[in-house]
Amino acid sequence: MAAQSVHANTHPTILLGGSARARYNADRGELGMADRDPNAETIDSPQRNASDERSVEVELCSDDGLVAETLPADASTAGRSGDTVVGPPASGRFGNYDLLDEIGRGGMGVVYRARQRAAGRVVALKILRRDRLESLPRDTQASAMDRFRQEAQAAARLEHDHIVTVYEVGEVDGRQFFSMQCVEGRTLAKMLRDGPIQNRRAAGYLEPVARAVHEAHSRGILHRDLKPQNILVDAKMDRALVADFGLAKLAEGQEQLTRAGEVMGTPSYMSPEQAKNSAEVAAATDIYALGATLYHILTGRPPFQAATPLETLRQVIDEEPAPPRQLNPSIDRDLETICLKCLQKEPTRRYASAEQLADELGRYLRGEPIVARPVGPLSRTARWCRRNPVTASLLGSTAALLVLALVIALVGYVKTSAALMAAKKAQQEAEESFQQARGAVDDLLRSVSEEELLDRPGMQPLRRKLLTQARDYYRRFLAQRGADPRLQDELAETSFLMGRITEEIESPEEALSAYRRAEETQKRLLAQSPDDQSRLKAQGDTLNAIGRVLVRLRRLDEARTAYTEAAAIRRRLVEAHPRQSEYRRALANGQMNLGLVEKERGRFPEARRQFEQAQAIRRKLLEQEPDNTNKKILRDLGIGHYNLAVLALSGGDYAGAEKDFRDGIAIFNRLLQAGPRGSEGDRKELDYHHYLTLCYRLLADLASVAGNHREAMELYQGALEVMTPFAQANPAVHKYQAELAAIHLNLGSLHQEQGEPAEALKSFQQALRVLERLVEENGEAAPYRRDLAVCLRSIALLQADGRQEQAARSNLEAAQRHLRTLVEQYPENDDFQAQLHETDAALSRLPAAPSSSNP
Repeated sequence: MAAQSVHANTHPTILLGGSARARYNADRGELGMADRDPNAETIDSPQRNASDERSVEVELCSDDGLVAETLPADASTAGRSGDTVVGPPASGRFGNYDLLDEIGRGGMGVVYRARQRAAGRVVALKILRRDRLESLPRDTQASAMDRFRQEAQAAARLEHDHIVTVYEVGEVDGRQFFSMQCVEGRTLAKMLRDGPIQNRRAAGYLEPVARAVHEAHSRGILHRDLKPQNILVDAKMDRALVADFGLAKLAEGQEQLTRAGEVMGTPSYMSPEQAKNSAEVAAATDIYALGATLYHILTGRPPFQAATPLETLRQVIDEEPAPPRQLNPSIDRDLETICLKCLQKEPTRRYASAEQLADELGRYLRGEPIVARPVGPLSRTARWCRRNPVTASLLGSTAALLVLALVIALVGYVKTSAALMAAKKAQQEAEESFQQARGAVDDLLRSVSEEELLDRPGMQPLRRKLLTQARDYYRRFLAQRGADPRLQDELAETSFLMGRITEEIESPEEALSAYRRAEETQKRLLAQSPDDQSRLKAQGDTLNAIGRVLVRLRRLDEARTAYTEAAAIRRRLVEAHPRQSEYRRALANGQMNLGLVEKERGRFPEARRQFEQAQAIRRKLLEQEPDNTNKKILRDLGIGHYNLAVLALSGGDYAGAEKDFRDGIAIFNRLLQAGPRGSEGDRKELDYHHYLTLCYRLLADLASVAGNHREAMELYQGALEVMTPFAQANPAVHKYQAELAAIHLNLGSLHQEQGEPAEALKSFQQALRVLERLVEENGEAAPYRRDLAVCLRSIALLQADGRQEQAARSNLEAAQRHLRTLVEQYPENDDFQAQLHETDAALSRLPAAPSSSNP
């Protein structure tokens, strides 16, 4: 029997194991960090199997879920029996939902992570708590039920990018529920465990949240319980979302559900009017809560926090909050002014709308003057006196003593001036030390990026450690100096470097957030000097990096936009500086990136046009080199041939594909033969081997399906000679392992077709060893598991032909287990279903296993 793993089709196709395909998909965004070249293009994938054709998105809940904490009128009941844990229904199901686990609970409801069976998605499911309902007096149970229905009705009416989406509202067996978007990330409250949030980041979170709240207000809906626990930050996009309109109130003239004097909300974030009487709240209450939330995330504590909730409420009503800068001197004065305006006792002195607050935060983020003015000491004193007339009159008698105190204070003026001079000198010395430290870390990153030794097999752990150290320093730099107007170019560069490091050692989502922060700063700087050459180049590099990460995330339309903007900037630089070869090289790579995205979108003619324009620029650059050996441009040209070959295969042009693969092989062989190795221009030897292997193997695949088996065998052997030493010496680099497994799989299939079962088994077993390790280290990587199952089945079929039925059965059952796992995880994936069906059929064709009987 022929193996079914790699090329079951008789017509020409790309003969790749899924593991190799998966690696290529990841490689689309890899060159920018793998070679530390911000101008590099991405590498295309020849073809994806069904598992790669669509991105499988599983929504995950944050570890603290959707928290909806509510304060009863008598706060002393907190923590008693009414708050005991109530598990999910015994069946584990609730209507159309499979309950997975509990992730949060509030005064009226419990939130579960659940799978909505009809939609096939993971959601957050909020169900009215029976224990809380039954613990209430009978005359309040009906209003509690109404309040829960009101919450669901209010939340379902809101549609905004920064409000957690509600999917369904309903009732099961008399229990009210609604399901909503499950957000992967953390609440602002959880983020505060790491300390206060830096100025611009805090404002960046609150500005869109304020706009979301304004949208709710415009629909007549109040939140009434805004606080850090109810604002979630999506880890993928680094964007804040308002969660749990759990105390929402329809302000459309309907019957009031809140009783006069009943306190609903969280004391530290309540406005004075809400603390006095919850029935009297309006939009200004939410504006106050936004200010209290901003205060908390900037200072690390809420504006009022006493030993008991009732004492906290008293402070809210009677006292002024401490100025934020008194608690955290690094807070910008404008942010302090915005914060304190929101926290004014009188609602009319706050921002007139949440939109006005959002506009003010926007002005701050853009570096524009804000509208609000700080409250002066005289005004603050007058307001306090109006609230406390008796105490104010008593304090009037001490005013003379204050004058005396001022005279005494003047005595220390000279000493104070001397101390200030000493402090200023110390600050200058500290600044010099800070800059020296920054330079040292920049040198470290440059060394890690360019040092050939750290690119060698086996050095990745040291490389990762050094990159982690650099990342941690840059994080501290952004936190400590993010508001310094003198360092905006440096801050943009730091965010970009954070993106590069994060892209390699963390996740593409986190890298995207860093790149977006860099782009935001760069746009603002270019608005001040539109023709600044260095700033234009930096923005082009950042947009290229954003496009690369978006391709990895399969957000192709957004990637195309980013690459188009990058190409426009680079074309502008080329027109202004036509003799700058590096600008022309960057433009060529940008056009190649655009072509790769167009190919993924199925627009092959446009993809080819972009590819050919990029290659033409590169050839022109090589013609202008004295010795025609610029290695960067040669490498770009070689990758361009590889991408053109894959595009030709996609369109059925096998002759064109063969020509470009051979051109690529010639270029990468030439680069490897060029010396001396280790020179400044030759840091890419590992990449040369990798691409040379790709071209060899894909050319071998073409020869195999064309019936040129001897040539195919020679090419596969050539690919193994190039890749095997690198894969064996560098087991932690999965792209080498996946490529090695793909070569063995394809070579095994070729031996099998040639009637050489012993050689075929040897190749399959070598692939098996690699794939087992990949699955063990990457259990969630579906393509690796899929290829492992196919490899096991291929071995089993050879064993069955050799009358080794027991061994064949064991391998087929192992393949079956892997494929069942994949089908359960990805039920809509046709390829996994087909592979499982084929494995089941192979098992059914084996002789029945001998049954054991008791003596």
